[in-house]
Amino acid sequence: MPAGSLAYVFGHGQFIQAARAIVADAHLDERAKMRAFWCKGEPPAISNAQRVGFYWQGGRWACAPALAA
Repeated sequence: MPAGSLAYVFGHGQFIQAARAIVADAHLDERAKMRAFWCKGEPPAISNAQRVGFYWQGGRWACAPALAA
C-alpha cells in the first residue's frame, strides 16, 4: 500500500488494547505491559467502537491517541 494509506481493523476493545500495548509500550517487558493493560477498578483504556490510529515513525510503529466513535 502507498505511504499514508488507511487500513481499518475491527475488534473488541480488549484486543485493540493489546495491539496498542504492543506498539505504545514496546519499551516495557511483558510483566509491566500486563500491569498497565488493565487497572483494577478502572474502565478499559480502549472501549468498544473506539478508533485508534497506528502509524510508522522512525523505523517503528507508534500509536495515536484513541478517538471516540
